[in-house]
Parts: sequence; structure tokens; C-alpha cells
Amino acid sequence: MKKGHAASIHYSLRTAFLGFLRCTHPYMMEAREKLLKVLRSMNAGEAADQVVCQVAKMLKAAECATHEARISRDDFSSIEPPISGDLTRKKVMVQDYDGPTSMDETPLKRIRYNLDSSLAQSAQLAVENQDDVTLDGFSSKVSLTDRDPTPAKQMIGLIGALLAEGERGAESLEILVSKIQPELMADIVIANMKHLPT
Repeated sequence: MKKGHAASIHYSLRTAFLGFLRCTHPYMMEAREKLLKVLRSMNAGEAADQVVCQVAKMLKAAECATHEARISRDDFSSIEPPISGDLTRKKVMVQDYDGPTSMDETPLKRIRYNLDSSLAQSAQLAVENQDDVTLDGFSSKVSLTDRDPTPAKQMIGLIGALLAEGERGAESLEILVSKIQPELMADIVIANMKHLPT
């Protein structure tokens, strides 16, 4: 073998082994020590150590992201729909930040949107943009004669508005229905029983 070819092969093997070292598959994680020994014998120990540090940082960042996603999902699932009051007047909550106030050091503030406010806003838009849409012969709007509609009537109106959105409102409707408390769901069913055929 010529000297140029040997160096090229050596470099290709080194690059391939470093690539394998970057892999986070469980089988490759088990072979990590063997790869490190081979790379050190090829005088690539420093590069291998850098790759190991990079992979460790990647895994830690992925773990943190997973943890944050789990926390935000838990926060999202703990939100319950209101049973009284105006659904369209929910406020956006901004987390406070007590750190430095200079422009260079201030991280972006996280904004937590309340599930109810986003659902109510989309439902309100649907109600404003529709002309008395009927589903199965029944109006999706809450009667305008009710000055103070009950929570069940408010939820019926919200569900009707989401149904009127079609595909766009399907996911929001699914989330909303899964969060309705059993007592409120019973009130909704009882309120809609008057629409059953006799």
C-alpha cells in the first residue's frame, strides 16, 4: 500500500469512528469504550474526547427539553374550563422575571396562554363570523335573550361554535370536551335532551 493511500484510509476510518461515537443509539452507547480505545490508538484521543463532550451536551439538552415539555404538558393538562363568567375575558399570564434589566442580559419572557382564553377566542371569532349556522337542524348559538346564561349554556355555545369551525375547531373541541367536569357535562346533556325526538 502506498503511503498516501494509508493516510487516506486512516483518516476515513478516524472520521467514521468519530461519527459512530456521535451516535446515541443504545447499541453504539455500549460500544463507546471500544471506540474510544481505537481512536486513542489512532492518535485521535483529543478529537474523541471533544465528541464525547458534544454528545453529553446534546443528551443533556435533549433531556432538559423533554423535561420542560413534560412540565408544560402537565401545566396544560391541569387547566380546567371555567364554569361561570365570561369566557372571552381571560387574560394572558406573563411570568415575572427578577433578573438583570439590561437589554443584553434579559432573556425572553415566557408567556403562558390559558387554554380557556385561546378556546374562547377561537370560538368567539367563529360566532362573530357565522350567520346562524345550524348543525343537524339546531342552532349553534346561545339564545340572545339569555342575559346571564348558565355555565351549561355557555359551554353549549362554545361547543357549537367549535363545531361550526369544522376541521379547524376539531382539535380544540376534543381538548375542551376532555376537560369538562362530569357535573357540567351532565348539565350539558340534560340541557340538550329537549332536542331529542319524541
